[in-house]
Amino acid sequence: MFVKVYKYRIKPDREQEYLEIQKAAESIYERFVDKQSVHLKSKEDDSTWMEIHWYKDEPTYDQAVQLINEQEELQQLYREFMDILVSEENVLEENYLQVLRFVRFIHRE
Repeated sequence: MFVKVYKYRIKPDREQEYLEIQKAAESIYERFVDKQSVHLKSKEDDSTWMEIHWYKDEPTYDQAVQLINEQEELQQLYREFMDILVSEENVLEENYLQVLRFVRFIHRE
C-alpha cells in the first residue's frame, strides 16, 4: 500500500474549523478514490496534528489526486486549511510503502 503522511500545526482555538475542513475534504476524496485515513492530535502539543492516508498503490493515488485537485470545492477548502495553520512552511509531507500491518485488539479483564 502507498501511504501519505502529513504533519503540521494549527492555530490555537481553530480545532473545530480544522475538523470541519477535513470532513468536507474527505467527502470529496471518497468520490474519486478508495482510501483509509486517520487524523492524530499530539498529546504533548495541542496544535500539532498528523494525517496518515493509505491508498491501494501510488499510481492509484497519482491518478485520483489529479482529478481531486481540479475540484473548486477542494481548492477552497485548501485555502481555508492554509489559513488555520501556524505556518505554511512547517507542513511536513512524506511518502511511504506499507510493509507490514498488525491489527488486533483483545479485551482483557
